[in-house]
Amino acid sequence: MLALSLVTVLASADDVSSARRIGVVIVGLGVVSIPILGRITRANTLAWSEREFVTAAKAMGAKSGRIMFRDVLPNVVPAMLSIALLGVGVAIIAEGGLSVFGVGVQLPTPSWGNIIAEAKGQLRQAPHIVLFTSAVLFLTVLSLNFLGDVVSERFEVREGQL
Repeated sequence: MLALSLVTVLASADDVSSARRIGVVIVGLGVVSIPILGRITRANTLAWSEREFVTAAKAMGAKSGRIMFRDVLPNVVPAMLSIALLGVGVAIIAEGGLSVFGVGVQLPTPSWGNIIAEAKGQLRQAPHIVLFTSAVLFLTVLSLNFLGDVVSERFEVREGQL
């Protein structure tokens, strides 16, 4: 809703250039997506900074920058990457939805939402346009979700049992 409101208010006039509309869509989706990634990153950073190896590094006299870049960051990046891939899928769907509503990227700029919006009027004569476009959109987002799961599983730290 926030992205829809931003795009509607800042770029819904008829004389708005395509570049400005694309910029507003990017900013709108970024404003919505960044806090989620920030919360996950902060939570993981706080969790990893309380670990024993960080305490040991502090005890040995390591500086905060070294601890952050050599000990904490390599453990936080996989979670950030996994959430970022999920966020890309959400952004693709959100942009498509904005374009279907007519407030996203405008023609002639290609977008899956634009293709679906243009084919709505021909749904009875050519339903394959909407179906194939929706299927490709679905498969793209599904593949990004699977890729995020693979990254998460590949870099998951397994704790030893006590």
